[in-house]
Amino acid sequence: MVLENLPGTGVWTLTRVQDGDLVTGSGTSYTVTGLMPGTWNYTVTNDGGCTSGPSANISIVQGPDIPGAPVVGTITQPSCNVSTGSLVLTGLPGTGNWTLTRQPDGATFHGSGTSTTITGIQPGTYTFTVTNSIGCTSLPSQEVTIDPQPSIPTAPVPGAITHPTCDLPTGSVVLSGLPATGTWTLTRFPGSININASGTTFNVIGLNPGSYNFTVTNAAGCTSPVSADVHINPQPGPVPTLVINNPDPVCSPGVVDLTRPAVTAGSTPNLTYTYWMDVHATDPLNTPSAAPEGTYYIRGTIPGGCSAVSPVTVTAYRQPTANAGVDQELTFVFTTTLDAAEPDENSTGTWSVLNGTGTFANPNSAKTTVTDLSMGENLLLWTVSNNVCPPATDEMLVTVKKVVIPSLITPDMDLKNDYFLIRDKDVLGRVELTVFDRRGALVFENLNYDNLWHGTNYNGEPLPDDIYFYVIKTENGLSLSGYLYIRR
Repeated sequence: MVLENLPGTGVWTLTRVQDGDLVTGSGTSYTVTGLMPGTWNYTVTNDGGCTSGPSANISIVQGPDIPGAPVVGTITQPSCNVSTGSLVLTGLPGTGNWTLTRQPDGATFHGSGTSTTITGIQPGTYTFTVTNSIGCTSLPSQEVTIDPQPSIPTAPVPGAITHPTCDLPTGSVVLSGLPATGTWTLTRFPGSININASGTTFNVIGLNPGSYNFTVTNAAGCTSPVSADVHINPQPGPVPTLVINNPDPVCSPGVVDLTRPAVTAGSTPNLTYTYWMDVHATDPLNTPSAAPEGTYYIRGTIPGGCSAVSPVTVTAYRQPTANAGVDQELTFVFTTTLDAAEPDENSTGTWSVLNGTGTFANPNSAKTTVTDLSMGENLLLWTVSNNVCPPATDEMLVTVKKVVIPSLITPDMDLKNDYFLIRDKDVLGRVELTVFDRRGALVFENLNYDNLWHGTNYNGEPLPDDIYFYVIKTENGLSLSGYLYIRR
């Protein structure tokens, strides 16, 4: 509103009567702004302090409503199957018709009501204004961004197909053309079997005979069309049964004929056999009819082409050796422990008596005990055999000597033949000596004889020259007896 006829000189003060608002200025006119709807009056006071009467009433009428900016609601982005997005706008004029204007393309949409859904929006960034029925236009809405449509993967492309073999009952197929980024899900039909992986190619294994096709779903959730059919053939067959009977051991450096029917007895009939150095049957055995010690492989093949491979072992025993140990010499002892060399792991040993006598505690033990030996020479035989090679033997001589006991002593203490001296007494252990005269009367006894008796009685008195009878008992249970002459 413009107020005129103000004081032409000096500074004046305008006072709004209703609320006392003051404005200071100069000049004969002044434009008052910002007046709210209502009735207003003004007075003016000049620089001399004189105040005018109130002006005429000034009426400010309420203006038309300006709509608020549209409010962005739910945004629906493009999907795998829909290339455009949509948007819900609220806060639109509640009365009359309105016009929505979309920027930057200037598209307009007409309607009524406080909300609406805009569809078919191409990817991009937009704002919206609304103009009400009296032509007032709102401020722009907040920006709305519609994303590009996610890509739809192409159908997987079947590549190399591997069919079941004699040894493997399932097949496989290499699929290419898979999404290059992110993790995808491959779905196999029939059965809707899912496989999660990444990369542009994938080898699907474990396929039973039959027909299959595939789809792939990318990381955005978009699924491709169905691939071409993949056909997996039935497994060829049947696979033969191959039974291997390892041949009996031979004596080294012997060889074995692996082509003999006994080696493969029990296998599927009418197989064709080939012989190999390795389990993969790539290195042939050139002499299967004369195979030396080792492990080889036999392949049995049926007329249809399927085969089986199994190992066969040729065992060659070494020629055994025998060592019965050193000869032994015993004095009036009829038992001893033998000390032969142990046979190798494939052989066993056996003791036997060639000459003399002997009873073995365990005739198959190299370190056994032998008893009941004869006086004199006992020739023992240690035989080692593996039941394949010729046996090996070795002899061992055990000689049992008699105990030397004097038949005459001359106890005149001239240092010659004075004592009843038992040679090798130590080997007999503790010895008991009992002496009787010709009438059978006991004249001397020593239960732990020490080789010091020189023809005396219990009292140490010399016995008369005569013939006497002695009995010797040893710690190991032996007993000796005989006649003794005492002569001084």
